[in-house]
Amino acid sequence: MARDPYHIARQEHLGDALDGLQARGYLTWAWDYQGRRAVYWVGEPPGTEPRSLDTRQAEDLVQRHYDALGEPWRPVPHPGGESQRSAVIQWIANARARRARP
Repeated sequence: MARDPYHIARQEHLGDALDGLQARGYLTWAWDYQGRRAVYWVGEPPGTEPRSLDTRQAEDLVQRHYDALGEPWRPVPHPGGESQRSAVIQWIANARARRARP
């Protein structure tokens, strides 16, 4: 089950990735719901006026950052449940392990 305030594991996974990029100084972000739709407000680079992104746009932005960093990441596919999230987390762990081999 996704932790509050997220409604689905897909949002939790994306929020964790955005938190990681924010901690590294690549962007700032916040989010809210507009009706039943999640909206991500992303300032990139930090200090710029945040722009509104839907979930897919935010996932694409995170993917671009992780690709540029050379780090494995992928979004949780729709519908975004815990089983999909678990599979993605396992894929990321396997990709990191492959990269760490000498």
